[in-house]
Amino acid sequence: MKDLIIYANGIDGAYNSKEWDKTYPNVDEIKRAVEFIKIIQFKKLKRPNQQCSSSYSIKHIAEDFLRLKYGDNKNCYISNGAFIEAMKQQGYLFERQNDKSPYLSLNAVFNISVSEVRKIRIAICYERNISEYLL
Repeated sequence: MKDLIIYANGIDGAYNSKEWDKTYPNVDEIKRAVEFIKIIQFKKLKRPNQQCSSSYSIKHIAEDFLRLKYGDNKNCYISNGAFIEAMKQQGYLFERQNDKSPYLSLNAVFNISVSEVRKIRIAICYERNISEYLL
């Protein structure tokens, strides 16, 4: 498989190249994403899981988690591309999400389980104690 190029908005090739924003992910956003990934430590599956949430969905979970950790005054924004790059840097496998759209997706899926993503999403949605992740 050809190497996928990661830009700030996601994986290259999703749109006509004339319209595509070819800026690379922001380093600070990648650092924020890496912080979340290191705290959560998703268990790695053998291959990317098309049944799991997309990079775009999980990046929102990361932002919400960091807001709970630091409060609303800290910048917790992470672009889709920064999240994909951070997961890649942390050794997770990824592939383009197969969203059954006639257009190629910006989003990636990773080698993580649906249940792990669901667990952290529920904890955040109900503003449960996230201290178990902060040990």
